Amino acid sequence: MCLTHTHQVGIDMQLFLITPFIVSLLYKFGRKGVYIIVFLSAGSTALRFWSIVKYNLSYIVHFGIPVSRMFRTADYSYILPTHRATIYFSGVLLAYTLRTHKSFSTRSKGRHLYIGIIMYILGFLTWFGPFNTSFRDYKYNRWEAAFYGAVAPITWGTTIAWIIFSTEKKVNGLFEYILTWKYFQFFTKIAYAVYLVQFPVFFYNVGITRHVGEFKHSFMLPPGELSIILLLATILTLCVELPFQNIFRVYFK
Repeated sequence: MCLTHTHQVGIDMQLFLITPFIVSLLYKFGRKGVYIIVFLSAGSTALRFWSIVKYNLSYIVHFGIPVSRMFRTADYSYILPTHRATIYFSGVLLAYTLRTHKSFSTRSKGRHLYIGIIMYILGFLTWFGPFNTSFRDYKYNRWEAAFYGAVAPITWGTTIAWIIFSTEKKVNGLFEYILTWKYFQFFTKIAYAVYLVQFPVFFYNVGITRHVGEFKHSFMLPPGELSIILLLATILTLCVELPFQNIFRVYFK
């Protein structure tokens, strides 16, 4: 389920294939097209809520969660394109908004500040709201899990969309500075290669491990593994991706 390649082909690819149809609705019907997408997103939200309640699922790996619940969550909700459509359509709406609202007033700084505060509160609530699920005495509640599973993609997607939109329109000083940091350009070049090599490296390291060790926080971001991933990604980018991009440009020029 978590392997990025199968994740893309098995889930997101299906949503990607219907995106041209969704985009055509936006450009053909304008505001009515937006209403249609909002309606479809609401349907996706309702499906998540219903599925979580019916099958006792949980989008959060709460304390004491049985493995069977994690697999049921994957089978009955997480991997279903109909359940993932909400967050996907939010990205489509963001792209449409950026393209159709090229003229954007930057004078109302107070209004932008208030909107930003609301968005950041939504983001923090989405991220830290279910902190109680990490407690040892936490008891699973399917209605609580259903509410979070239904609402979280909306609140988180809205927050991320605002960060991207406000950064693009240059009304978000903090994130504009962070996201436009010039040294990110290097990672942007190798991002696809990192996507390809990270799991082979991870699986190899798991396969050669022959002992049980004590957990350390450094294991979350192991320097050696990260260095190997970045090195292999750089080599793959220089030797494969960039040359093929040049071939593509020459061939279709």
